[in-house]
Amino acid sequence: MELPRPPGIEVVGRRLASVGLPGASTDTVGVPDDDWPRLLAYIARQRITGFASAEARAGSFVVTEEQSAELEERHRSAMAMVLVLDHLLVEVSSAMTGAGLPTVVLKGAAVADTFYPDRSWRSFGDLDLLISAADWRKACAVLERLGFQRIIPEPRPGFDERFGKGASFEDSRKLQVDLHRTLAMGPFGLWIDHEALLEGTTAFPVKDVSLRRLDDTNALIHACIHAALGRQHPQLVPLRDVLQMAWSGRIDWGLLSARVLEWRLTAPVSHAMRTAGATLRVPLPDDARDVVHRPVGAIERRALRAYTTDRKGRGGPELSALWAIPGIRPRAAFVRAMLFPDRRFLAAEGGSGTLRHRWMIPLRWATARVRRVASGIGRGRGPKR
Repeated sequence: MELPRPPGIEVVGRRLASVGLPGASTDTVGVPDDDWPRLLAYIARQRITGFASAEARAGSFVVTEEQSAELEERHRSAMAMVLVLDHLLVEVSSAMTGAGLPTVVLKGAAVADTFYPDRSWRSFGDLDLLISAADWRKACAVLERLGFQRIIPEPRPGFDERFGKGASFEDSRKLQVDLHRTLAMGPFGLWIDHEALLEGTTAFPVKDVSLRRLDDTNALIHACIHAALGRQHPQLVPLRDVLQMAWSGRIDWGLLSARVLEWRLTAPVSHAMRTAGATLRVPLPDDARDVVHRPVGAIERRALRAYTTDRKGRGGPELSALWAIPGIRPRAAFVRAMLFPDRRFLAAEGGSGTLRHRWMIPLRWATARVRRVASGIGRGRGPKR
């Protein structure tokens, strides 16, 4: 009799990432010894050592003593980084507070400490802080005084406050702080009501210090945005965050539905929930149906494709941002920043940091649009009016 094939690396990873969720598989999983190095590397890369370690201790993830020791070593390393980042979070937040700058903690400790039954399940590798556009320059200055340097400069002066999502800063230890002005680059970030977002926060403790995070409903909205728009192919932890929050019993689904509709986020939120459920093979709560099955308008659908297809690597989010920028002059300023950025910005972008490379993106899109119109005319349809 032919033995069943062992599950693939990604199948095992998805199974481990779903541990403890309602309706998740409880099947015992494991891989042949020859596949262990690849699986361990995948688990570490996906930042799911906490889930894997918990399942190994419970006996649902079959590993040898040597493999268990290797897994625990990876997990200890991940938790050591979390402890360093907890200390850094208190230091940076205290400095911001001392400068009179209210900040909101995104992801990381704000999610691990609030939504997970054990914070060791949810590791992270950097800090994410939300700041108002009015405080943007002062907040950047605070990070610089703490020894952080911005990794990539803004394209042109004033771009951050008007159009940008945020900026990444790094210190001499290679610890990174991502400062956010909004939750996403492109149209979805521009459509969000930033003031309402900053008002929807609540307190939570880190190392006996009270900090601010997004309230439960806004936290789920952000988790969906991060899962849907952060990468063309999302990693497992952002998808797990979506399901962990959705099943927490703490979400005001009526408020979430209203905010998603008002901020034009139906497409990414619905996409994230459906993708999370399908990837981790976990059902969504009944309360999510209104958002998941709500019809999505053409503009939102087109905007979402700029993030979830190969358009993402070809300037899709930046070009689609034009739909969300009101007024001719602001749009012209955005286009100028995209096509004629400062030299420091081009240098920081490395191989893609040339004007020729940047100009080719809209030219390719324009050429493709002309071809589509011409093809429609050739088939007798004509251009849409």
